[in-house]
Amino acid sequence: LTSGYYLVKDTTVINGNDENPDSLNTYVIKVTDGTNLVITEKRDVPELTKTVKQNSTADANSISTVDTHGAVADYAVGDSIEFKLKATLPSNYADYKYYVCTFKDEMSGLKYKDGMKVEIFDNSNASRGVVKATEYSGVPTAGAKLFNLAMGNLVDGVNVTNGTVDSTIYLVPSDYIVVTYNAELDTNDVQYNKANPNEASLLYSSNPNAANGGDLDKTPKKKAVVFTYKVSPKKVDKLSGDIINNVTFYLRESTAVDAKYGKLIDGVFDSWVTNKSDATVLSSGSTGSFDIKGLDEGTYALEEIAAASNYIKLDPFTFTISAYWVTDATDVYALDSTKKLITTSDTANTSTAINSDEILVQNTPISALPTTGGIGTTVFYVVGGIMMVAATVLLVIKKKMSKV
Repeated sequence: LTSGYYLVKDTTVINGNDENPDSLNTYVIKVTDGTNLVITEKRDVPELTKTVKQNSTADANSISTVDTHGAVADYAVGDSIEFKLKATLPSNYADYKYYVCTFKDEMSGLKYKDGMKVEIFDNSNASRGVVKATEYSGVPTAGAKLFNLAMGNLVDGVNVTNGTVDSTIYLVPSDYIVVTYNAELDTNDVQYNKANPNEASLLYSSNPNAANGGDLDKTPKKKAVVFTYKVSPKKVDKLSGDIINNVTFYLRESTAVDAKYGKLIDGVFDSWVTNKSDATVLSSGSTGSFDIKGLDEGTYALEEIAAASNYIKLDPFTFTISAYWVTDATDVYALDSTKKLITTSDTANTSTAINSDEILVQNTPISALPTTGGIGTTVFYVVGGIMMVAATVLLVIKKKMSKV
């Protein structure tokens, strides 16, 4: 190059449909003495993270933490589930004349509930204020499966409320934006005992030289997943393994006398009720089994209402759902196939298999008297026979004495 002034323009093509986030360098004006022209790259892209808050139960192998945000959590149907999106600003944010971003969120097995909030934080993680609703658009209605929450031009300043004080703040590269909202499990397409993913990406301005911020590019998708569980009690004869039809049960919080009863709708957990009359009667029906869907990890109880004919009625017993999560390339997390999902408190009458949602509820026939030592029933028959013979002898003696 001959000596002189040069304007260098980045000609990178921005593709908002791929998973490769990019942006353009600012225009560079350089003076060269006719030998070398050295260009310093000055561009950056924002980053997005997505997390879900675990409730008061934690998984069995401590991947999640109680009341803390992470990549995975489990809940019951009807629970409010808090999600959080965090977007950083690019390090060259100050070079932009115009900067917008859109949080693109899509749920599977979940749906939007309420509580949308946008907040600005500084590099010390202190809140700079809650963004007023007039500063963004695209808040979904309850039940929506996806939303695109679009922020206005950040360079013009953002109207926020900090405590009771309203103000306009101007963002700096070290600030970050947090979107928080509540979702709930969607019984129309939820997966039981499998991950229900919630995916999000960030669309953002990519050209600091353009008056409108240039084309929007997109960050890679981030995923947080929610589990909910299904158990399938199956009523069987303890000796033969044959199914037992039409036996009824209540789902309960525990075996305590004052424990609440479960209300279900089409086999899906709905709520806990105090009055037995409001509870759902669960029946083994013609197949010997029934489903209880939409439970959180934890311990519950089954109460047999009435035993089948010729069977001994079971005492109420507990069963525990334990989530052993492992990483999975597709779902981020899945249940560990080498661990028991369900354990029961009464191993004499119930049993569960590895990685199965089935609970075999085993009833003993009344006719099955003890057989300990191999002579159980024989003892009863012999003793009964002796008593009958003795009674007959006494009756004969009594008659003879009465004749004398």
